[in-house]
Amino acid sequence: MLDNVFHGAVKLARRYGKLRLNGAYDIITTHSSFHGRTLAMTAATGQNKFQQPYIPLPTGFINVDYNDVEKIRAATTARTCGVMLEPIQGEGGVNVPDDSYL
Repeated sequence: MLDNVFHGAVKLARRYGKLRLNGAYDIITTHSSFHGRTLAMTAATGQNKFQQPYIPLPTGFINVDYNDVEKIRAATTARTCGVMLEPIQGEGGVNVPDDSYL
């Protein structure tokens, strides 16, 4: 079920990017993240072990270090239409960010 939620969020962000941000389509996610098991959400997931069996994957997902706002800022370009973050990472270990992260 969460796959549908994440798919919907990505579709909404990309539609907005197409209509309002000159065709922007990149979604920033983080290393060690997990967003689902569909092909698109596997591409968004920041774990190589889940991605390798399904390469080539859909493009447009940029992985940066978790809990690093500067890496998110550095990865943000004119092609960025969204950022997908987990408040607490569970699949990649129990990673709790600094208060300033979210």
